[in-house]
Amino acid sequence: MGVRQLLLIVLVALAITNVECRTIINLNFNGLARGLPVPSTPSPAPTTAPTSAPTTISPTTARPTTSPTSSPTSPAPTGIQSYPASVKISELPTGIWAEIAPGGSTVCAVGAPYTFFVKRGDPENVLLDFQGGGACFDINTCTPPNDDIYLYNTSYAKERLTRGPGLYNASVSPYASWTHVYISYCTADLNIGNASVVYGNYTLRFNGYANILSVYEWVRQNIVTPSKTLNLIGCSAGGYTAFYTYELWRTLFSHIARVSVFSDSAMGIGLTFRPINAVWNFSPTFPYNLSVINEHNSFVTLMSTRYPRDVFALYTHFVDSVQIQFSMVSVLVDPEHALTSPLQWPPAALREIAQFNALPNQNVKTYLDGGEAHCQITSSNVYNPPQSGNVSLIQWISDLSVFKPVSSVDARPVVVTPSVGQGSTR
Repeated sequence: MGVRQLLLIVLVALAITNVECRTIINLNFNGLARGLPVPSTPSPAPTTAPTSAPTTISPTTARPTTSPTSSPTSPAPTGIQSYPASVKISELPTGIWAEIAPGGSTVCAVGAPYTFFVKRGDPENVLLDFQGGGACFDINTCTPPNDDIYLYNTSYAKERLTRGPGLYNASVSPYASWTHVYISYCTADLNIGNASVVYGNYTLRFNGYANILSVYEWVRQNIVTPSKTLNLIGCSAGGYTAFYTYELWRTLFSHIARVSVFSDSAMGIGLTFRPINAVWNFSPTFPYNLSVINEHNSFVTLMSTRYPRDVFALYTHFVDSVQIQFSMVSVLVDPEHALTSPLQWPPAALREIAQFNALPNQNVKTYLDGGEAHCQITSSNVYNPPQSGNVSLIQWISDLSVFKPVSSVDARPVVVTPSVGQGSTR
């Protein structure tokens, strides 16, 4: 067995023992432990029909319910001030996070109110930042968790923005001076769903698209006109949302010549659209026909073609136990495309990266990091020094943000073989 193969097996085995060698899979919709057995066949659909027909809302007509006053309400426990949707950006403090409650048709998965966050900064530079949080699609994966307070509500978003790790550390972030919109996520549907589904004795609201539209409307009224630079970023589920709502934002900011997307830990291996559309009902508002586009990599490829001047960047570790778990648990809805072993994920990631790097427009860039981790932009590790002589991730992101030319990066450590004359290998 060669060094390459041995290293791959050791890394994967160390990183995902809890996926392959135990009889449970760690999964709620942020990919953490819930003790659910891994079924060998897809679970049946819920026995109870959705409580109501999903609602499709046009971006040009959707209006969140607003309060007659824009004065702030009492401070949130984190110290972040709360405002109604009627607040103007000129009324917000500069450089401080503000929570905005759009009301109207917005709601989190099990009924908590939806809010999003804005930090007023340079009006010419705008960052749309999509929160991560996984996904669910049947009675096994959608059971409301009892152990994680931030699921199905926006309280974790407040905590993250307040404690400031990763790109939220205002003292060192390349986005510190930008106007920063943090788009919360609490609906388990990658923020694209349009359905309510009854599972047992509770109703789960896949209401992500209506929530997104409430942010869209506030941004349309307050941020679009003076903007000159637009970046979209997201980690995990947020990385998918950045892609799947891209057409919405790109149309809104059509006056900007170039836009960049940075998707962290969201390679979409094993992710197909048609099976989960049967649950989330996102096809009425999805930008492309699902009969043509059914896989994430095809979606990225299409975006590269439609917007040849824009830049689409994807970051991943060589081993990512959270992505691997979701690639395997997708057997619940799509056994044809789901992975059957965690050892399949790293080679599949390498194939997908090679495909993206070979696209003719050369506007999809990838950064493959060594080791095992999930979501760097929310961690202080985003500021780690470069490995193996490569550009550091934070420098790569900084260059992308202002459209400096970047190359795809393979930052996996180089392993030198002990045999004379055999050189080195990854």
